[in-house]
Amino acid sequence: MIERALKSAAELVDEIIVIDTGSTDGTQNIYRAFGAKVHEIELGVHFAKARNEALSLANRRLDFWLDADEELVPGVCQAFCVNSILKRLLSFL
Repeated sequence: MIERALKSAAELVDEIIVIDTGSTDGTQNIYRAFGAKVHEIELGVHFAKARNEALSLANRRLDFWLDADEELVPGVCQAFCVNSILKRLLSFL
């Protein structure tokens, strides 16, 4: 499941940050295969704390959150990128 989530967003993002809550099944290897920066946090922590931790580690101007059981639909990456480029161009006018 996590591989599908990462694959669906990989072309859209410059940076992947994963907060791992104690996996022992090799999923950290999957994260790293996508170039993710993996950070561990105590198991049992509320999901919002893990999300906030990830966002605090981000180094980009625009952040977005994707849960392990979610994935982007095909084409959303292209639509997002085109929209982002248009907004940047219009900001210079």
